[in-house]
Amino acid sequence: MKKLKLGETIFIPSVEGLPPEAAFEKSVFQEHLIESGLIFPILSDNKLLGHIGFGSVSEESFWSDEQDPVIYIPLIKL
Repeated sequence: MKKLKLGETIFIPSVEGLPPEAAFEKSVFQEHLIESGLIFPILSDNKLLGHIGFGSVSEESFWSDEQDPVIYIPLIKL
């Protein structure tokens, strides 16, 4: 949650590899059969309003720095 509040994207290459302190999040992802994920913050006036996430359910997804995934989402003024 700290990263999202700072406006940072969270990339989870392997749900199975999440640390013990992310046990709750890991259980939620596993319940939905998510292998990997990307979570983007939704901010307004530098305040976190929520987030939007994309999960890979077929296989784990890994990207190198050169393949940094970018998703452009047009936003209306909140």
